[in-house]
Amino acid sequence: MFTRQVVITPGAPSTVRVELQAVGGDDANAGPCDQPGPAYNQDNLCFDTRPLPLSATRIPVPADATVFPRQTILLIHVSKEGSTLEARVWDPSNLDTFNNEALDMAKTLRWNPAQKNGEPVDAWVKWPFQPVRQ
Repeated sequence: MFTRQVVITPGAPSTVRVELQAVGGDDANAGPCDQPGPAYNQDNLCFDTRPLPLSATRIPVPADATVFPRQTILLIHVSKEGSTLEARVWDPSNLDTFNNEALDMAKTLRWNPAQKNGEPVDAWVKWPFQPVRQ
């Protein structure tokens, strides 16, 4: 954010001082494995083995449903204890109601947590939730 306009004369020496601040305030001390991003778990920095749900992530859809939903992929933050800490829609279904059902299911899922050097660790994982016709 600029606070004042400065005229720079061509050929004249000038000094610019840039002050950078971390985005997110409280997350200033966050490490590379605390938030998902394009380089998350690059070179297995965050985990060696990704978390796996202990139960199926299939959501029943009534046989007489007029529109059959596509799968949705959620971005889920799994604790080292194997519970869901947070869930977000990553790749939405064509039906918002299906996305909501997937989010509800994700909140109660139990997981085999991610492993780093043989120890359980918190981790983010993208996980598909599939529709199954009843």
